[in-house]
Amino acid sequence: MPHSSTLPAGFERRREDYGLITGHSRYVDDLKPAGRPVPLHMVVVRSPYAHAIIKEIQLDAARALPGVVAAFASAELVSGMPPMDSFPVPGMKKPERRPLAVGRARYVGDPVAIVLAEDLYTALDAHDMVEVGYEPMQAVTDPEQSVNVGAPLLYEEF
Repeated sequence: MPHSSTLPAGFERRREDYGLITGHSRYVDDLKPAGRPVPLHMVVVRSPYAHAIIKEIQLDAARALPGVVAAFASAELVSGMPPMDSFPVPGMKKPERRPLAVGRARYVGDPVAIVLAEDLYTALDAHDMVEVGYEPMQAVTDPEQSVNVGAPLLYEEF
């Protein structure tokens, strides 16, 4: 039986593949709108601890990296940024929450600092240069143990 190079009825040869396989496709990261500022890339420095006091955050090395536009910890933003509001529930105690942890990290992944840079790779490099001094505290991961007398409190005011 001779080989045929025609496609079955109803099928069309794909047209978008050539750009993809030759590296000529355009993605959102490739867009540079004329007359508009270049978008910045933000990377968040997060706590590796479930419960810890934040002793210090050193941002100087990250800020000195070429391509870094800014780096912030909560202490620099707290005065100009109101607490995040949550859905009001009558009778519920509501702790003050801010976009970046203030003084204490209360869960693994709690944001403690941010880095803004001209490209993602520079932002990631600067992220690695941020030094955070933590004092790890006891964390409770069992809900039944959390109600025991003397159990560590995430919010001492409660």
